Amino acid sequence: MSVFRQIQTTYWEDVYVEDLEPEEKLLFLYLLTNTHTRQCGVYEISIRAISIDTGLSKEDVKKVMDQLIEAGKIQYNDANKEIYIVNWLKYNSAKSPKVASLVDKEIKDIKTPEFESEVITRCKELEYPIKTKYEPKDNVSIGYGYSTDSLSIQERNNNNNNNKNNNNNHNNNHNNNAGEQATTANDSPVQKLIENYQNNFGVVNPTIFQTIEADYSDFGYELVEEAMKRAAVDNKGYRYAQGILKNWEKKNIKTLEDVKAEDVAFANRQKGGRKLVQRETLPDWAQDNNAKQPAKTSKPAVSPKEIQRQLAKLKARKEG
Repeated sequence: MSVFRQIQTTYWEDVYVEDLEPEEKLLFLYLLTNTHTRQCGVYEISIRAISIDTGLSKEDVKKVMDQLIEAGKIQYNDANKEIYIVNWLKYNSAKSPKVASLVDKEIKDIKTPEFESEVITRCKELEYPIKTKYEPKDNVSIGYGYSTDSLSIQERNNNNNNNKNNNNNHNNNHNNNAGEQATTANDSPVQKLIENYQNNFGVVNPTIFQTIEADYSDFGYELVEEAMKRAAVDNKGYRYAQGILKNWEKKNIKTLEDVKAEDVAFANRQKGGRKLVQRETLPDWAQDNNAKQPAKTSKPAVSPKEIQRQLAKLKARKEG
């Protein structure tokens, strides 16, 4: 179950979304952000649950979902109550080994064989490091749509090809299906940093998102990105990157050029620097090995008369 989803602001400017009716926009947005969504893009949800959460009637839910299926945005298996967001993996990166591991775990729970196959194939196309290999469970095809209008394998393949062509046309027209970009926005600096985090450190949660957003506000995109790169190279976590940022802040480093200049200065110090050897200052007489040490001074000797006088004085005190 997902606890955190984002929507790119350009969702509302997407060509497909602009032409939707209010209830259609609501349902599409709900399918991208509800608490059942998963990293693999496939999750289980019933028409009844969708109706309760959105306030739409079951008939309206089915009608809108039919339209989304026809448009190639989703696929739905009524028997298993599973939905597959077609372009989810494209816009929700699983390049990070941690995220890929989560996808592997979720794939095991997918009930619809076609959905499982689609997820694995899509991950391979996007070069996500998942370990799962598709193994057909049976030879029985389970329809994607509702039970009244299930599609044959050939019809689904034709539709999938048409959907891919449509997506390519959208890309050429700079309409990158903004509606499906639930967690990644290519034109937002913060979202690029989020994707960078996913690729190098793992799954983003609300706290991490707020932290990265704050760091971006304090240090800017270039410094945060560079700190992330250095932490990843050293096989460290994001806290290490934050330590780098704090160190730069202490040195009044504010731009990437300042970082490069500091790197050069540090390299020069390492190259030409020598360890200082602490030396004690010796007294003058000790600097020459052949010089004689000064003789120790001694107290003058006490005369016998003085001794007798002190004894007599002490005796007189005792007798008195």
